[in-house]
Amino acid sequence: MPKRLTCELFFDVVSPYTHFALHVWSRYAQIWPVDLKLRPMLLGGVMKATGNSPPGTLPQRAAYLQQDLRRNASLFAVDILPVPNNFISEVARAVVHVQRVLCAAQASGASDDAATLALALGFSRAIHAEASLRSEGDLDLGENVMRFAFEDAGVAPETAAALLQAARGDDAKAALRRNTDEAVERGVYGSPTAFLSDGERDEAMVFGSDRFEQLAHHFSLPYFGPDPARARL
Repeated sequence: MPKRLTCELFFDVVSPYTHFALHVWSRYAQIWPVDLKLRPMLLGGVMKATGNSPPGTLPQRAAYLQQDLRRNASLFAVDILPVPNNFISEVARAVVHVQRVLCAAQASGASDDAATLALALGFSRAIHAEASLRSEGDLDLGENVMRFAFEDAGVAPETAAALLQAARGDDAKAALRRNTDEAVERGVYGSPTAFLSDGERDEAMVFGSDRFEQLAHHFSLPYFGPDPARARL
């Protein structure tokens, strides 16, 4: 009987490195026999609980971050992700509602694993597409971003409206808190963080968007780089 390969991915779409990781997962969803379980969490809550801080808060790291994102954008075949002026003050706070929408989608049964991944990627694309337009100004996570995300994920307007309403409820808020608390308890300190299980060995924790080669090695799966379609040309 083949092993059941499972990956729990704790993430917050506010992270540009999570943006890269979600793209890679969307590309390998049909290649790898891995049961991907998405666990939306609040990165700000994780950082507060663990004493971590956003890389952009340290001037030297912030300068490095810009060139690192450009290199990764090229490597991952993803649009460049500029960091807007109000990223720390507004974006990280406003994205809480986005994470609650993802929790609401999972709780309602309106989203299976594949649909949740598509919706998470839709929100990530929407946020960072808006950031590209406003790299010299402020980012607004308003109606346009929400509409872009739902359309990108193929969510019907009536379903999107129901999810937005559910995200304001106590159940979605509680689900996001539970995921965040569990993430901290299991050793998470940043996004994205994956927990790998094959049913035999002890669970393995893998942090970051640049560890897919290690993930593939752990599961003995083929890895064709962050963009398998490009690698096969």
